Amino acid sequence: MMLRHDNAHLRLAQSGYQVGLVPKWFYERVLRLKSEVERQIERLNHISVKPSSRVNEVLSKLGSSALKQPVRFSQLLKRPEVNYESLKEFDETPISNCEVIQQVEIHFKYQDYLQKMEQELKVVQALESLKIPADFDFSDLTNLSTEAREKLKTNRPATVGEAMKTPGITPSDIATLINGLKNKPSGFHN
Repeated sequence: MMLRHDNAHLRLAQSGYQVGLVPKWFYERVLRLKSEVERQIERLNHISVKPSSRVNEVLSKLGSSALKQPVRFSQLLKRPEVNYESLKEFDETPISNCEVIQQVEIHFKYQDYLQKMEQELKVVQALESLKIPADFDFSDLTNLSTEAREKLKTNRPATVGEAMKTPGITPSDIATLINGLKNKPSGFHN
């Protein structure tokens, strides 16, 4: 789960309402806001901005490259120097709620980064579940520090995930362990 402070109310209002911490009026307001943000994201993913002298003039003033062909509104919002307010005049049905604008901009600006982070998280989760054979000899891992080798021998973690949680074991130690498991003919198991 990716946590941000700017959308905490959108993520947590339902839980707060269910346990009685959030009043109904606030919860309903958040539901409407969330629905509107989702609707606008969908809409901006499907409308295009066509190249014109006015569009390119605005983009130039922002320090952004000119359009040579139609581009989705959402793609323009991914550009770091571009914001919704500067392009609002090119939206046939402009967004008026500033909170919706903020959430939509954040969504598009960080969408690619968050997708990359989710992929990396899946890789880490897969690596965490790698099993370490009970008879694995940590002494064979010559790149491990003596301290890490001793801790792993003593604790005998069953998976790489357990090894990661061992106090004093560094990310470098984990990388060495994973490589050691890969290089052992019978050592690499899911």
